[in-house]
Amino acid sequence: MKEAGLESIHKRLMKPVDDAAALRAASDMSKRIPDLPKDLIAALNGDVDAQAYYEKIGIWESFMMGHTSSEDEWPQQLKFLIAIERTTDKSWKLFHQQQYNEAVSLLMKNPLVDLLLWPEAIDILKNGSSLDVLIPLRSLIAIEMVLSLLAGLDADVCHSLSRSDSLVLDVLPTSQTGNKNPTSLFFKWIKTQIGLPTISAILKTEKASELELDESLLKRWSNGSHMPSKQALTDFLKSFFDDPGAKDIWMRHYGTKCLTFIGYQIRHMQTITNAAAKTDALKQALRPWPDMPFGFKTIEAWFENRYPFWFEYHKKQIEGKGVKPSPNN
Repeated sequence: MKEAGLESIHKRLMKPVDDAAALRAASDMSKRIPDLPKDLIAALNGDVDAQAYYEKIGIWESFMMGHTSSEDEWPQQLKFLIAIERTTDKSWKLFHQQQYNEAVSLLMKNPLVDLLLWPEAIDILKNGSSLDVLIPLRSLIAIEMVLSLLAGLDADVCHSLSRSDSLVLDVLPTSQTGNKNPTSLFFKWIKTQIGLPTISAILKTEKASELELDESLLKRWSNGSHMPSKQALTDFLKSFFDDPGAKDIWMRHYGTKCLTFIGYQIRHMQTITNAAAKTDALKQALRPWPDMPFGFKTIEAWFENRYPFWFEYHKKQIEGKGVKPSPNN
């Protein structure tokens, strides 16, 4: 914005004196942006009806409206996220109006929220008293949401490739994959695809010599201690794959990174909650931690059970066989 000569408007937007000042700054900003929706301009100029419409729109829906005007073009994972935003709008407002019981009662009737809840989570919700008390539960539901969004992207990509089964399952740690993490499983998949089951077999190839591959680097990829950089992976794929830019490869790569992020966040939170839970009262307050969502005791068990569930859910939504969410509840 500074480069565009809009630094003063940016400052007014970032630190408005009050709501009216924020609206004036946004209105001034809208005059500099071509092709904005007319109802958005009306809202910024004080139209009450237009403002009421935009007050119901969440962050992600706002983002997608700016990205593309047609809901048909939204990817499945964001359609789901926006559906959650839309159908929990009234509950969220009730929470902030200190009407806790009414907000929870509304949530309990929401079929989309029901997909994210399990018995212990419902017990915590019903016996809570404020949003602050729900922070441990909310953090765990957020992690469940991230897993769901990854499965939605996976299902979207698979649909575009006319493929019925998940790509990310190849890099998903489960009870059947031993101690291998997503990075290790991704490299194992790569070795299978190129028909070279060992590092020594890879290093003996002419292609490896041309790349000047380092044995210690490949070992780090193989044991999962080091995720390949995008450039290193691209160079490797160009040498060993016929189609190094194939969607299925990069979906697995993204899945590897996302699952690694989820695992790190869970272990980090478990460390914090285990250290903090020094009394029975604190253990109670920090529930459902240190368990996984849906009461699973290990990340692998949670992945193994919940990822296929979410993949099938999003797959059915894409195919038009799933239940359509209702408007704001």
